[in-house]
Amino acid sequence: MSNKNYNIAAHIARTVCAMVIAVSASISVASAAKSADVIDLSSASNGCACIHYSSEKRLKVGVACDGRGRYYMDCTSGHSDIPLTYGNGVYTVTLYQNINKTTYRIVERHTVNVTMADSNAPYKVSTVEAPFTAGDIVCKQASALCKTAKTDEQKVVAIYNYLDGGGFTYDHQLANSVAAGKVKNYLPSPKNTLATKKGICYDYASLFATMCRSQGVACKIVKGYTSNGVYHAWNRVCIKNKWYPIDITYAIGTSTPKATNIAGCVSHAKYTV
Repeated sequence: MSNKNYNIAAHIARTVCAMVIAVSASISVASAAKSADVIDLSSASNGCACIHYSSEKRLKVGVACDGRGRYYMDCTSGHSDIPLTYGNGVYTVTLYQNINKTTYRIVERHTVNVTMADSNAPYKVSTVEAPFTAGDIVCKQASALCKTAKTDEQKVVAIYNYLDGGGFTYDHQLANSVAAGKVKNYLPSPKNTLATKKGICYDYASLFATMCRSQGVACKIVKGYTSNGVYHAWNRVCIKNKWYPIDITYAIGTSTPKATNIAGCVSHAKYTV
């Protein structure tokens, strides 16, 4: 690994660990509060639940499905789209509001039986980690890049080459701020990352996913460990029903040739989720 790459990895280790520990900390639940139309499940068949709730307190959403597992995600005040990543099944979606430290109250909880026409639906929609709306700057840039692309593979290659060779850099200042606890409850902003051309691994995973999804390409944001024990965020993209790992952070930190197909975009690092 180059010195540049080593420095990036060191910041990733401190930064993403701090974020993920904060997001996945255990939640002690106080008594529930009643409210109306906070959790909108009308788009559940498209792979997401919509949260409409404003608060100055920290908010989390818990998602459980048929006893197969449970995950928690931070959500923003106002509106957040939460992915339903277990496929078809009976989901229970709960909105929590922080009371004190790790104690939360239940704002609202709903259960719904979900059938998705597209198993990749959760990875094609706007979510709290990869937000976009038609016509925003991220969608416009992705559309321009993919203007002549005829296949999903060509779209991915165009987006990858733009991010890899477009002057994007790793944001060491943000990494240090998060590691020092000055930035909490961090969620990426693809618009900001695109505008500033700076970000940490979470930002680049978010931006790549957002651009791919806006063009109809299924793309996951994945968090886990690299082979050297560094906690990290990267992507998996679906081409012809096969998932490929792509790591924009490492691509921008190293000298890589311009990709001509999906093989040229694939990261060969070993990851553990």
